[in-house]
Amino acid sequence: MSSDPDRIRREIETTRTELSNDVDALTDRVNPRRIAGDRAGQARDAFARAKEKMMGSSGHLGQEAGQRMSHAAGSVRDETRSLGQQSREQAQGTRWLPAWSPSV
Repeated sequence: MSSDPDRIRREIETTRTELSNDVDALTDRVNPRRIAGDRAGQARDAFARAKEKMMGSSGHLGQEAGQRMSHAAGSVRDETRSLGQQSREQAQGTRWLPAWSPSV
C-alpha cells in the first residue's frame, strides 16, 4: 500500500465504485419483479417451443390464425358492448330493443 495520500484517495474511490457496482448487480439479481419477469419469459418461450413442436411452425398459417383471432375478438367485443348497453338501458328503465330481430 502506498503512503501517498492522493493515491490512497484514488484507490478508495475506485474500491467504492467497484463495490457500488457489485451491490447494484446483486440488487438487480435478487429483485423479485425481475425474477418474475424472467420466469414468465421462460414460461412463454417453453410454451411457444412446445406449441411449435406439436403444431409445427408456419408463419403464414400463424398469421392467418392471428387475423381470425383478431376478428373473433372484435366480434366478441362488439357483442359485449351491445349487451352492456342493453343491460344499462334495462337498469335505467329504458325500453330495450334487441340488436336483431327474426324476419317474419
